Order: sequence, then structure tokens, then C-alpha cells
Amino acid sequence: MLTDPDFGQHNSRTPPEELLIFAVLSRAILDLFGPTTLASNKAEGRKSRYEALRFLTDHSGAWAKRRTELCDAIGFNGADVGSRVVGVLE
Repeated sequence: MLTDPDFGQHNSRTPPEELLIFAVLSRAILDLFGPTTLASNKAEGRKSRYEALRFLTDHSGAWAKRRTELCDAIGFNGADVGSRVVGVLE
């Protein structure tokens, strides 16, 4: 029988905290670029899209600060993420 000397801790596994951050960023991208059919009404869909746009592209304020904090935690540059989203939108 093989035993795991690292007790399941491997450098090749993404830590759960990072997976959560990836999920948050992915959800924002889906909210911005994905279909709004999941929203219960058009107003809710527009609001979700607007909030995702602000979170992903604001240069200052609470959304920009939070995006920067999350991106820093996973080794991304928050400003680069915002610039890339703007590039896709253009």
C-alpha cells in the first residue's frame, strides 16, 4: 500500500483559497459577457452586468480596491485584468 508522505499537500494542487478567488473573478466575467437569461428580470440582468463592469474595470474606489486585493492574492495584476477587459470590450 502506498502512503502519502505529504498528507495530501502537493505543490501541484491549487489551494482552495485561490480556487475561490478564481471563481469570483470568473463569475464577474460571466456576468459581464455572458447571457442575462439567468436573471429574474431585465433590470436585474442590467444591474449584474453593470456591477461586473465596475468591478472589473474601475480605476479607483471600492470595486477597484477589491479587484486589486483578489488579484494580488493569486499573483495577477489587477490593473492588467481591468485593461484586458476594456480591450475585449473595445
